[in-house]
Amino acid sequence: MSSVTPRSRQRIPASARHQQMLDVAIDMARTQGVTSLTLARVAEASGVSKPVAYQHFGSIAGLLQEMFEQVGEEYEQTIAEAIAYSAYSGANPLELLRLFCEVYIDCSLGAGALYDELGSMIVAVVEEDRSRRVDIAEKYAPFAVDIFGIDERTAYKLMVAFLGAIDRTCEAVISGRIEREEAIELLMGIFVPAVSLPGQSDN
Repeated sequence: MSSVTPRSRQRIPASARHQQMLDVAIDMARTQGVTSLTLARVAEASGVSKPVAYQHFGSIAGLLQEMFEQVGEEYEQTIAEAIAYSAYSGANPLELLRLFCEVYIDCSLGAGALYDELGSMIVAVVEEDRSRRVDIAEKYAPFAVDIFGIDERTAYKLMVAFLGAIDRTCEAVISGRIEREEAIELLMGIFVPAVSLPGQSDN
């Protein structure tokens, strides 16, 4: 039996209905797993008919893509807001780097698993969707350019290395093999050798 309670049908604007179904789908994915999703189940839990769900998303791939984008936007907004606040408060580059690693790993330990699972499902359902996915390293490279004063190519390569390491690092934290603080230091270590950071101690 589904743990998601169907919502009563009522007339609401199409945009609100669309967002409602998207929120229901994300909730189902978090509680029951992404592989449990079908448009029929999302429609039932949202209190609408299956044809209505198809009108809004077109296919399960369309639903997964929108879920992927929304979870990613929430993830990225949390990181951007934390960094912007610290930069405004006068944090130096080393402090901003630490904050970036702290917030990113905390987001990854929370929403990151769902984000990755959605991405994998999109590729599995519709292979061509791989080419439509945002290059996250390219998206975050300007952050490294701004705070470290490095060129875009170097920033991009550092972000590729960082993003490649984050999943394994989080797995090690979850399994208890390393502590959160150790994970943060490991991730910071990807950047520190490549840039000169005010606030970095000389050994």
